[in-house]
Amino acid sequence: MNESTLHTNQFIIQRSELENRWDPEMILYQRQTVNEYKFKTKKIAHLLKSNPQYGANEAGVDRTSNDIPRYIRITDIEEDGTLKSDLGKTAKKIDSKYFLNDKDVLFARSGNTVGKSYIHKKELYDYDCFFAGYMIRFVFDENQISPEYAFIFTQSNFYKKWVKATQRTAGQPNINAEEYKTLQIPIPDSNTQQKIIKLYQTAYKTKRLKEEKAKELLDSINPYILDELGICLLTKDYSLEGRIFTVNNSDVNGDRIDPDFYLPYYSQLVSLIQQKKYAKLSQIIKFSSESWNQKDYYEDTFPYIEISEINLSTGKIMNVNSIPIGEAPSRAKMVVKTDDIIVSLTRPHRGAIARIEKENNRSIASTGFAVLRKLRNDEVSKDYLFEVLRNPLVLKQLKQRSTGGNYPAITMDELGKVLIPIASKAKQDEIVKHINDLRERAKKLQEEAQNLLTQAQSRIEKMILN
Repeated sequence: MNESTLHTNQFIIQRSELENRWDPEMILYQRQTVNEYKFKTKKIAHLLKSNPQYGANEAGVDRTSNDIPRYIRITDIEEDGTLKSDLGKTAKKIDSKYFLNDKDVLFARSGNTVGKSYIHKKELYDYDCFFAGYMIRFVFDENQISPEYAFIFTQSNFYKKWVKATQRTAGQPNINAEEYKTLQIPIPDSNTQQKIIKLYQTAYKTKRLKEEKAKELLDSINPYILDELGICLLTKDYSLEGRIFTVNNSDVNGDRIDPDFYLPYYSQLVSLIQQKKYAKLSQIIKFSSESWNQKDYYEDTFPYIEISEINLSTGKIMNVNSIPIGEAPSRAKMVVKTDDIIVSLTRPHRGAIARIEKENNRSIASTGFAVLRKLRNDEVSKDYLFEVLRNPLVLKQLKQRSTGGNYPAITMDELGKVLIPIASKAKQDEIVKHINDLRERAKKLQEEAQNLLTQAQSRIEKMILN
């Protein structure tokens, strides 16, 4: 064997191609991508004003207002590198050395989201932000490279291939600061960088406008249902704190004596429903108790649905994990089938409620779900029931009937007592049809939005390739 080459089963590696990584996948990345760039490349290590910095190792706590510094974690960053629009978290201990400055770029260093990136724009946030330990801060030298251009590069397919080739997969995927510093970025002249930035930002702005329109359509669903049912909820959900109220002895339920349960808000909510035709959930549908004994149906792996995989906005199951049978969690017991409705029993008021679609037939769900399967009568359609279950009209009741501290849960018995307003069958069909139309329109806008950014990214990639 010639000493200038290293043989593998598939191709020959030149010694000149070896640096600190000996794995073939990285060599392939270098050949197929880096060598095709139109512009000279530089490693991130040579483009920085200071050494990379790991974030704070603090636990996140609820953030109640924008006056409080926000703690940015990997889960706060969207797939396109933007910050989620909710309040997010803060921390009990806040150290100013982790505060983000304008145009700082963060990289996720471990887990399934390794490689995810975020650029901080002070103009977008009128509050301080600090970052968590699973993120690494990079401060780019603007005399050499625009931070916005560097961030846009991390949204490219080139970068995603580099992440795949670089991440260490023993245990959790991981890329540390030293490995990030080896990433080679093509450096166009400043005019070309600005053209790329403008192209990306224009596409991103249009994308956001379409997404906002889609969100408006989806946000209109709950008010629409209430309006069609002729129910007007109170605008403020009063808490117990700082309030005193009385309850008649005759109104006290024998097995519930906790004050939260009897808040005036809830009694008024129930009164509104009782003015309409209604039934308890247990009178409308049967709960399934079909369980999996880990011997039936599957040979090596099984499809597993966890509460965290439910999209709270859409009620869709984002991912069904394939788990080796030998590694089945003890809570993996509930058999779910096409058309079942699953309701999270832990923090049920969040709305982790989903419908099992055909492709997920006979999956296994966590015991943290209640499985709603067979209708007891034909007065209510499953389509209508699914929409009402996700409405504040029901979610507020789920909150009322839950018990516990940080992770309140509801029992099957309490879930069965939730009141469901029953519209006429024609009205139910009308409601479902209208909601399906809203969702289709929103989906089309979301697809158009994503296509805009994809097309812009494709044009950008062509601009930096030979």
